[in-house]
Amino acid sequence: MGEVVVKIKRLYKQYKNGVEANRGIDLEISKGSIFGILGPNGAGKTTLVSQISGLLLPTSGSIEVFGIDVVKYPEKMREIMGMVLQETQLLSHLTVYEHIYYFARLRGLARTLADKGALQLVKEFDLEEYKSTRIDYLSMGLARRTGLATALVGDPAVLILDEPTTGLDPISRRSVWKKLLGLKQKATILLTTHNMEEADYLCDALAIMDQGRIIAQGSPMALKQISSFKFVLSFMTKDTNVHNERKLKDYGRIEVEADRIHVFVKDDTDLDRLMDFLKNKEAAIEISIRKPTLEDAFIELTNRKGRLE
Repeated sequence: MGEVVVKIKRLYKQYKNGVEANRGIDLEISKGSIFGILGPNGAGKTTLVSQISGLLLPTSGSIEVFGIDVVKYPEKMREIMGMVLQETQLLSHLTVYEHIYYFARLRGLARTLADKGALQLVKEFDLEEYKSTRIDYLSMGLARRTGLATALVGDPAVLILDEPTTGLDPISRRSVWKKLLGLKQKATILLTTHNMEEADYLCDALAIMDQGRIIAQGSPMALKQISSFKFVLSFMTKDTNVHNERKLKDYGRIEVEADRIHVFVKDDTDLDRLMDFLKNKEAAIEISIRKPTLEDAFIELTNRKGRLE
């Protein structure tokens, strides 16, 4: 791990209605990395990033970002941070250039520097064609890129992104990913996402949250290896009852998806035995075998019972 720039210890947040959104969070994030937070809805992800950004005070615990005590000095955190939250609304009556320029001025940049910075960000985010277009006329993908460009006004040391590509088409999503990877040279990035492909592609490290706690963390590769199975064998079948075979269930966990069956297998021996079984049954066609994905590991981890107690 490189230089640690975000340090969180025993972070706890309880709302007035009694909901415990964060329950003893410990986290360290390295400089110049993209750190992802995964979790089902209601896991506490947005509460966590809101506390790191200084927008929400914790009930207890500590947060330091580049040595700044965020709990005591939230305004100092906002000076070194750029942020795009899900509920962030762009100023729709402004053009792309005006929007970025306006926030540069709010950051305290002089007119000349604000103009220069806005034009540079318009260029960096491939928005030159749209710099005179009003925000409310942009596609969702272009609006997201404008939001990211605006968050980078003043060269923040930390960039916090809450579900940055939700609702984007695949081409727009890939465009945003490319920009984020390029930003690692300038900022430490913390993002929340439900997109497992996005987390796997972008993140140097991940934390999986559930019920307000971190239940696993590490690199995407390390988290995939947490899985209790080694292979996923998938096959199509004309025998829709084959997944009910008691013998088939001996080889691993079964998932049925339309006419395709997935068997999560623990080791090489069980895989060989399963292949022999399917061959003898003559029930399988189009057999494929793959390693567990990040999504497989996520589902297994968040479905485990009693893991938080």
